[in-house]
Amino acid sequence: AYGRTDKKDQPRVPITARLLADMITVAGADRVLTIDLHAGQIQGFFNIPVDEMSAFPILSNYFNEKRLRNPVVVSPDLGNTKRARNFAEAIDASLAVIEKRRVGNDDKSEVLNLIGSVQGSPAILVDDEIDTGGSIVQAARVCIENGATEV
Repeated sequence: AYGRTDKKDQPRVPITARLLADMITVAGADRVLTIDLHAGQIQGFFNIPVDEMSAFPILSNYFNEKRLRNPVVVSPDLGNTKRARNFAEAIDASLAVIEKRRVGNDDKSEVLNLIGSVQGSPAILVDDEIDTGGSIVQAARVCIENGATEV
């Protein structure tokens, strides 16, 4: 819920993730367990041990067992490319990236380009979080429009 509040992106905006970390500590927690943090630096906001787990091994095993034919891992944005590339390598898949830009201050985005090809292949969308679902739905549409057999 506070994964994107790790920095000041506008004047007079608090770093809410730090406040939440302090509240968890004051409430008596002596350790925190997270799964695939959106921003890894949040671990540094805590004064107690933080353990981060990853869903990566479970998900890569799942897709390896499915034995999809010529899968393409698709990153819904440029900022997630490294995570998507690592996942693609783990399942022996190609990589594609959707280039988009934010429009205005309302978190809406517009697709500029699909870098790579999904034509004739199943597309696997890899992202670190889904908030409203708008970006992932938009990415799925782009994949279908560009010839993915399934998403």
